[in-house]
Amino acid sequence: GLKVADEVSAEIDSKLFGTIFHRSAELIYKQLTEHGKEVRKADIEELLKNEAKIRQYVDDAFKEELFQIKKHEKTTYNGQQLINSQVISYYLKQLLRNDLKYAPFTLEGMETRVSEVMHINSGVGEIAIRLGGTIDRMDKKEGTLRILDYKTGGKPKKVKEMDELFTPDKDRAGYIF
Repeated sequence: GLKVADEVSAEIDSKLFGTIFHRSAELIYKQLTEHGKEVRKADIEELLKNEAKIRQYVDDAFKEELFQIKKHEKTTYNGQQLINSQVISYYLKQLLRNDLKYAPFTLEGMETRVSEVMHINSGVGEIAIRLGGTIDRMDKKEGTLRILDYKTGGKPKKVKEMDELFTPDKDRAGYIF
């Protein structure tokens, strides 16, 4: 439950980039499922043809997450923000094209917080710790539940040993925690 305090900044770091992508995807899938939980091929195809609609979802996410203003308010992007907006739109189209191949499916949840208490034996006896996080998206098809974790940054770094997860190092992958 520990969180870094929010700062308002015109700069877009990788965390904020991911947050804007996640929010844009969430807005898209809320619209795709506004009449039921099923995501249909025809609806994805129609959205993929509508570049302006995809950009509107990204713009709404920028207003909410970066500018912290209401959807109806006007904003102006600087050069870096405009480039990031276009990259997020591109990533969203890739996501939609991948989902088009998988559709139809049922959307089960988005940005869902989960946690579990685990009991671990230690040198001082049993201790309870709570592990958890946020599931980006859950969907179901033909009885199979699929858990999706969106990745918007760099090439994933492989972890060779468990100790690497807990050892501070400049080469440690930033997404680990």
